Amino acid sequence: MAQSFKDAIKEKIAQTLKENLKADESEFVNPWSNLDKAAILQQSRCFGETPIDSEQCLNLLTRVLYVLQQGEKFTESELTGLFFGVTKLFQTQSTRLRRMVYLVIKELEPSEQEV
Repeated sequence: MAQSFKDAIKEKIAQTLKENLKADESEFVNPWSNLDKAAILQQSRCFGETPIDSEQCLNLLTRVLYVLQQGEKFTESELTGLFFGVTKLFQTQSTRLRRMVYLVIKELEPSEQEV
């Protein structure tokens, strides 16, 4: 009797886990899926604000990297504007933000003619 009870509990747990995994997979929505380049460029004005809002800038730099990794192409003037906006963030005291600045600058490739 005790063995059948244990088996019934194990089966119930396994069934519940399977249902939860199916629910998790179907409910996933990519929070970055609706990003557009124009919104990012407009928000990039925060790079020149004083004092620098580290969290806002980190969030925006993450979006920039995501859009670039998805294959979005920026024009030469957009890249140059972003590049020089991002370089203003070197003056921050936040080490997390400075690390992100290095990553973004590495990904941005402004034209030599624009620089």
